[in-house]
Amino acid sequence: MNFRYYKTQNLVITILLLSVPLGIISKLIELKLKQYPLLDEAYQFIGIFSTPALIMGFLVLINEYLWKWEINGKKPFSFIVDIPNLNGRYEGVLVSSYNNKKMLCTMEIKQNASGIKIYSYFSEYETGKYSSTSTSVSEDLNIEGNNTVILSYNFDNVSEPLLEVGNHYGTARLIYYFYDKKITGRYFNQKNNSGSIEVIFKDKNILGR
Repeated sequence: MNFRYYKTQNLVITILLLSVPLGIISKLIELKLKQYPLLDEAYQFIGIFSTPALIMGFLVLINEYLWKWEINGKKPFSFIVDIPNLNGRYEGVLVSSYNNKKMLCTMEIKQNASGIKIYSYFSEYETGKYSSTSTSVSEDLNIEGNNTVILSYNFDNVSEPLLEVGNHYGTARLIYYFYDKKITGRYFNQKNNSGSIEVIFKDKNILGR
């Protein structure tokens, strides 16, 4: 877990404010456990209900779930971390400078409050036959004006063994549009090929293919 996208000052203040009630809760749990010698003895080694452990549990909840939680379109924890939720499956096309080839492109994004991972799957436009898979190896998410997000990343592409293109590395710079839930942009790779990508949100479920 890292805190790159967190509002650090608000996070620290929240932790300090929580330390008091969580400390009280921790003491109450400890007193309750003392009524059960075996549980109390195990707790002395594990300490899962100590104040630091409860704070860490709260941070894990924010990182995995609470950052994207919405109530009537509002995010209660946006004062700690406020980044768009790009999780899901996107489908569209890629047009490559390599023989001006058009490919089907499926992009799946896995994201939490501290990071994002992009998986892309490519197949022949006419036949749907699988061609290659790319996985992001370093990612950067920046919010800009006009309700857009810039998603930049380096990727590792693994091709079908019989294809001429072969495995390669590359970089992509994409724009996410909030209202359309659409991602567009360009990529470049080490084989001096480039191209455009345009995909649109289809589903929250990740299929891995």
